[in-house]
Amino acid sequence: MSHLLRGALCLSLALASSQCSGAVIASWDFSTITSGGGGTAGANYGPSPFYATSISSLIQSARIIRGDGVTTTGTGAANGLGGNGFITTNQTDAITFNDFFTVSIVPQSGAIASFSSIAPYNVRRSSTGPTTGIWQFQVGSSSFTDIGSAIPWGTTTTAAGNTQSLIDLSGIAALQNVSDVVNFRVVNWGGTAAGGTWYLNGIGNTIAPDFTISGSVSSLPPPSVTAVPEPSSSLVFLAVAASAGGYRRFRRSFRADLSPS
Repeated sequence: MSHLLRGALCLSLALASSQCSGAVIASWDFSTITSGGGGTAGANYGPSPFYATSISSLIQSARIIRGDGVTTTGTGAANGLGGNGFITTNQTDAITFNDFFTVSIVPQSGAIASFSSIAPYNVRRSSTGPTTGIWQFQVGSSSFTDIGSAIPWGTTTTAAGNTQSLIDLSGIAALQNVSDVVNFRVVNWGGTAAGGTWYLNGIGNTIAPDFTISGSVSSLPPPSVTAVPEPSSSLVFLAVAASAGGYRRFRRSFRADLSPS
């Protein structure tokens, strides 16, 4: 569905519903994440789950969850949600060992969401961190599906990170007019050491969205009930008149039958 058609749909739903939201479904600001040792809680690699700092009013919750295979040992960098332990060599093994981050978005009851894009974002990795990843999506309890092809994360290993392009979701029919939970996950592989790190990176330590999922969310009106119209007074009169006329004809016919021949 094109952006123009989606906008028209959103507008038409707005006329019949309680709300049609703007472009941001959920966004995260990583500037609150400080550097330091992570430990089992991952405090300095960012919390897990990490709840969105801004969401549509029709979204119940939006959070990023660190996979069980992602560790938080050593010293984490500031302004980045990440971890380490990405030593698998391919996508299949990375999924098997839970080397991923999942972005989970839950619409409110009665709301539907249509996803248009993952905005341009930034990835930071260390020299021994994962070199490659891929985004996937899941609606409800369905299987995860790849979004596009594998992404080489880039060679920059400093705080500047590697800028990633916008991911267009508008052409994915399964992500339009969704009332169920939607999960996006980024699967990582290709690290050469257990301590190699990877982050969704915040730039410049500013209070601003660092990771954003865009689209529209709307609440549908309650189902309409079609009332059965009551008969008009004229129809009632005609029905009574017809009934009376039939009764008189019956009486005349009955009396004629009783008359002597």
